Amino acid sequence: MVLFEKFTNAYCGVCPDASLQIKDIVNENPNTIWINHHKPVTFTDNLLTNEQSIALWNDLNIAGVPTGMIDRTLHNSSISISRSLWKEKVEARLLEPTAFDIAIEDVSYDLDTRDLQFEVVATANTDVLTGSYRVTAYIVEDSVIYRQHSYFNTQAGHPLEGLGDILWGHKHLNVVRDILGDHWGTTDIVPNNPVADTPYSHTYSYTIPEGHFAHNTKIVAMISLHDEVTNYPGEVQNATRVILKELDIAVSNTNEQVILPSFTISPNPTTDYIEITFQTLPKKVIITDAQGKIKTQATITELKNSF
Repeated sequence: MVLFEKFTNAYCGVCPDASLQIKDIVNENPNTIWINHHKPVTFTDNLLTNEQSIALWNDLNIAGVPTGMIDRTLHNSSISISRSLWKEKVEARLLEPTAFDIAIEDVSYDLDTRDLQFEVVATANTDVLTGSYRVTAYIVEDSVIYRQHSYFNTQAGHPLEGLGDILWGHKHLNVVRDILGDHWGTTDIVPNNPVADTPYSHTYSYTIPEGHFAHNTKIVAMISLHDEVTNYPGEVQNATRVILKELDIAVSNTNEQVILPSFTISPNPTTDYIEITFQTLPKKVIITDAQGKIKTQATITELKNSF
């Protein structure tokens, strides 16, 4: 499987359109694994970032967004590729032979402690391989609710037309929550000259933080080359993923059942009032400003409300 690592930002107005582009690529090429590394923004907190992904940004000196790595292959000496090349590079990479098989096995999750444990197993397909290999395990969460800026509110015919310059209840997909171990992967799992058909494995442990949801969590694992002299990443050899809620393990309890009622909001953006129409009644509404300061909160008794 091809690993598509998108560099993105909730304050990037182009990025939601880039996500729609990637959705099309993944739908056409289902052996593509898409994950998002979110960039920190100095003027405000960003609930989508994590320290390990930030380290990737800093090491690679990523500037503009959206951009992405396709199996960490180079294009004109650049590891970060612009969106005009994404489809072409994914399709070309999918035609390449794989040097390794990789699997995620023995996944367990404790509902009470929120402890997750799993094993990543990498197996070489040939005896002629040589290099410095690293195994990387990502914890990825789907449907993380957070604001997203958009430049497409007034673009006629665009899927985001009329949804606002800021998408307040936006569901961010494939958010990297953590990279286990070093952000460039775990060393000393696969030797420099791996023996074909010999499994090399490592067990990872992780505690899912409060506020992150196991039923929306995926594990993504990959094996890649790495230049130990320059500490620069090499090409991804193969990748895989598991979705916790699709496994035969319990990942949800009553505390994790979050149901967001459908609603419409207008005008968006606004300066003095908003009107919200719900399809089903929520118990309570809390409205904050862009900095998270509560502006009003109310118990709801009607489907249509003005604030």
